[in-house]
Amino acid sequence: MTFLRPREIQEVEFPDEFVPMLHEVSTLCVDSIRRDGPPIESGQLDLGVVSESVDTALFFLNWVSGTNQIIKNLNIVIADMRSLPVMFRALPGMPHHRFYLLVLTYFHEFYRFRELYSRIAKSAALRGYIRSDSVKTARQAFHDTFGSTIELRNTLVHGSPIWSGRRHFDLQYLGDCWELGRELRDKETGRVVEMRDVLQEICQHTASAFRDEGNRMSLVMKALVEEYVAIAKNSD
Repeated sequence: MTFLRPREIQEVEFPDEFVPMLHEVSTLCVDSIRRDGPPIESGQLDLGVVSESVDTALFFLNWVSGTNQIIKNLNIVIADMRSLPVMFRALPGMPHHRFYLLVLTYFHEFYRFRELYSRIAKSAALRGYIRSDSVKTARQAFHDTFGSTIELRNTLVHGSPIWSGRRHFDLQYLGDCWELGRELRDKETGRVVEMRDVLQEICQHTASAFRDEGNRMSLVMKALVEEYVAIAKNSD
């Protein structure tokens, strides 16, 4: 069975400089399982004492894989939002509630970037890549990159201006009609307002905004990884 993998937001690539070390990590993982058995309870492999180069590779592996896991989740949210206008009748619950849940889920997941980098900055200080007294500054600088994200969230949550008022109102009002078992008609034409049309407009607009913001943060993470790679190479 083949699964479609949504990729509107680009993932961050693992640094080429440390790819050879990953082969050694693979060997260490196999040795750990042979020695201790599968880590069913702990969920963690004991690799034992590793070389400095492998330890550095693991630092970046943790960072990049954590970043890409968030991006994968964001891509799923975007894909679900784009498919909602087509699939809403096959899904349980009210479609407008599902749309709002997807919006909230996106931002909940997006803010995990901040939690991840907070841990990375602390680890980088312990490794000597940045000074310990610079961790707070590094975290604040990363937080400042969320300015446009916070602005996007505020406009979406409050329904203006990115929803232009009307999109938000149409979805809310039509959703209320659905919950009451009623239909909504255009006052001038008498045409029944279809949920798929309202969802199509608001979902595609919002999903594109989410895609653009996600790709912006992907570029931020990529630049930071490259910066720390240069520091790690110079510290050898």
